[in-house]
Amino acid sequence: MRRLPMTFISRSHRNKNLRHRAEALLQKKLIQPLLISSDVKSLQHELHVHRIELELQNEELRAAEQRLRGLLDRYTDLYDFAPVGYLTLDAQGVIVKANQCGAALLGINRDKLPGQVFTNFIAAVDCDRYIAYRVRLLQAKTGVPPLEVLLRPATGALRCVLLNGTRAPTVADQAEEYRFALSDITDLRHAESTLKDTTAHLSAVPDMMMTVDRELRIRTLNHAPEGLDSGQFIATPILDHVDPTSRATVADSLRQVLDSGQPNRHEALAIGPFNSLHWYDTHVGPILDNEGGVVGAILVIRDITARKVLEEALRERERQVRFLAEHDPLTGLPNRALFEDRLAQACSQAHRQQQRLAVLFIDLDRFKPINDTLGHAIGDRLLQETAQRLAACLRQSDTVARIGGDEFVILLLNIEDISAVRQVIDKLLETITQPFHIDAHCLHISLSVGVALYPEHSQDVATLLRQADTALYKAKSDGRGICRFYEPAMGETALARMHLEIELRTALQRDEFILLYQPQIAVSHGQPIGFEVLLRWQHPQRGLLTPELFMDVAEQSGLMIPIGDWILDNACRQLRAWQNGGEGARRALSVAVNLSRTQLAQDTLPTRITAILAAHQLHPAQLELELPEEALMTHPTALALLAKLKRIGVRLVLNEFGVGYSSLEYLQQMPLDKIKIASSLVRQLTQSQRHDALVAAIIGLGKYLDLCVLGSGVETREQWQFLQAYGCDQLQGAAIGAPLMAAAVEGWLRDWHYSPLELST
Repeated sequence: MRRLPMTFISRSHRNKNLRHRAEALLQKKLIQPLLISSDVKSLQHELHVHRIELELQNEELRAAEQRLRGLLDRYTDLYDFAPVGYLTLDAQGVIVKANQCGAALLGINRDKLPGQVFTNFIAAVDCDRYIAYRVRLLQAKTGVPPLEVLLRPATGALRCVLLNGTRAPTVADQAEEYRFALSDITDLRHAESTLKDTTAHLSAVPDMMMTVDRELRIRTLNHAPEGLDSGQFIATPILDHVDPTSRATVADSLRQVLDSGQPNRHEALAIGPFNSLHWYDTHVGPILDNEGGVVGAILVIRDITARKVLEEALRERERQVRFLAEHDPLTGLPNRALFEDRLAQACSQAHRQQQRLAVLFIDLDRFKPINDTLGHAIGDRLLQETAQRLAACLRQSDTVARIGGDEFVILLLNIEDISAVRQVIDKLLETITQPFHIDAHCLHISLSVGVALYPEHSQDVATLLRQADTALYKAKSDGRGICRFYEPAMGETALARMHLEIELRTALQRDEFILLYQPQIAVSHGQPIGFEVLLRWQHPQRGLLTPELFMDVAEQSGLMIPIGDWILDNACRQLRAWQNGGEGARRALSVAVNLSRTQLAQDTLPTRITAILAAHQLHPAQLELELPEEALMTHPTALALLAKLKRIGVRLVLNEFGVGYSSLEYLQQMPLDKIKIASSLVRQLTQSQRHDALVAAIIGLGKYLDLCVLGSGVETREQWQFLQAYGCDQLQGAAIGAPLMAAAVEGWLRDWHYSPLELST
């Protein structure tokens, strides 16, 4: 044991002090003076002083010994109960002494440690490193860096420890010793390994994960956006990396989490890959300390730029489709649906404010001969210029809409009297009678106008429209190019409709209806996949009539139900006959039958279709039902009916898509298999980039909704190529084949030849 230095005063001072103290004590003890000689007295006095000096020295030694024992006890306690293991080894590596922590690390009782060889407790993989470390301790004149080794305790699992050794100084006759401090770093290494694994996992996560402190400075980041370095983010304000338009959103979101401790979520525009701006969806959660206080926030950040781009594209497509749903694609004017909506609103306002309205039905005289003679391109341009002239004659508050081929309707708001209406009509007639110069043609047309007034004639929207139509019919009957106001006495139209209804009933009984079949082909291989069924009426006096001439009367009279059943039954019968007479591809043909508004209102329709399919032994998927947009949008039970038809297994087709009523939300709800692009849209292809973009958007929408897309009314190679290039699945129109009698279908199937090479040239 080392001798501790004692700090006493110098010997001369000590002796003087002891003597003074001894003499003082001696004087107190002498009660009677000694009556002896002076020499004896002097000697006796010195003896007493020396005795007392010795006693005082003994007391001081005992006090010093007591202090030393206290220091030794404190040292022993610190040694034994230190959180670090201490070992003393001799020159051969045998343990001489150990504290409690050292014994615990070696997994053996402290009393049994002396005499144990330390290398027996070191894992074999580290023994050579430990021996080399001992050699460095022996040779080094200065300190040697600590050594990390694995201990193999007598009991328990391997422990990772840090050895910090030194060679003990020796004195004469003292054996050489080594002293080691053992720091258990097992938990530290486990934590580091866990942190490393966690960091690797976080780095592999595609989402960015970062933490910020209460001052909104970035503290950690698993990885930076592509092309950027994490170092430019760490310790910087997070708002520095956010676009100015989104900084308030991000700051509010983070402050809410830091103040409330509740997670939230936000979307923001921030710096992304290669310093470009990207959209991010961020989930923010609180970081809590041991007392539950919020010390920061953790952010899980996902790049949603692609989704945002797609959403914007879909919104743009929806705007385009909505525009198509509410406007005539050829003229850009409102269509019937939008017009009727505006008329309903105008009637409500006029009722509240006691105002008058006028509804003008307009038909272009001599348009059909021009269209048939010069072609659809000239006819379309004539309709476009007519629409512009009509709109130019009206106030901004008025509305002009195109509701049919050459039919327009105008709504005049807040009219003072009939003379004001006549002034507008005179202006319209004069404007339209001016010649139209289109290409090399100078064209002349006129207007027939029918007028109904609110509230004089009716306060009901449908009635007003019907009265204006009746007045128009009267104007056309009276010579065209003129205007007629509705009068209750106008009964000619109603009488004609009644006569037509009687003829329709007779036609059904006499089997005067016939079916034509227009081919449909698949774009991918060019082979026929089915036929659209077209109804015609072989009238005894008027010849072959198209449905436009009698369908309204059939719908209103209820005759469309038996006529529709007749069409379904005969179309299925004919398909069965073709299948029986052919093999292979012919057995896969289908027929597409148009359903009317009246049929879709019948709850028994699914039952009747099921019976017809069973009667002709057809697979339901070989029957396609083409559905009118207007009926689906206006009928309250349309979705339920479609669900029933879908369960049967027939294929559902939305007919004339792009010029009707459908919204994207409603379209998504319908269980459709196919959308059929309106022929009026297809005919205008390649005439304007804007129009081409609209058709392309419809095809893209169909693909997005996983629907088959059919382009109808294909008349030219250019239209065909455009639809094919943009991914249209099926085609129909004069370029493929005109409507055929059933007897002519066999020959068409035999003669049909499709060559992609020829098409592309």
